[in-house]
Amino acid sequence: ILETITKLDDEGSMKLADQLLEVRTQFSSIYYRFAMKEKPLEMSKMFAGVENIAETADAYIEFDWKMQHGCALLSGNPIYILMLNGFRSIYYRIGRFYFNNAETRLLAKTNYLNLKDIALTGDVVRLNDAIWSYGRQSGALWESMRANMSSLNDIDAKN
Repeated sequence: ILETITKLDDEGSMKLADQLLEVRTQFSSIYYRFAMKEKPLEMSKMFAGVENIAETADAYIEFDWKMQHGCALLSGNPIYILMLNGFRSIYYRIGRFYFNNAETRLLAKTNYLNLKDIALTGDVVRLNDAIWSYGRQSGALWESMRANMSSLNDIDAKN
């Protein structure tokens, strides 16, 4: 549905992309917390794979999606998975563009390694701080990267 909306309203697609990324940060703070509470060891093991991730946009978006989806699954609430699945195609479009930048990959890798460690502590405050800090930092990078684009079609042209 969201993919269709972006095609019908191409001019509003960047605003939708911004809102999507904001919602991802908001939701992830919830399902990451439940994942850590329910299955901290499994959550930490999922993030351990970041040490072997290839330095490509495709590898990073795939890993990021796997972490989002995996933590939503570990949370025990299938509604989070359904919500994520609703914007998968747009998420991948944005992610391939975003992770094409070495700075964004380094920031993400640092975040994943941090989350791996935090998962084992059970420290909810540290977890939320890490998620929101990454959201702010990655959001600032996203803002600078998208500054000269008017629609998601611009992203497609650059990928």
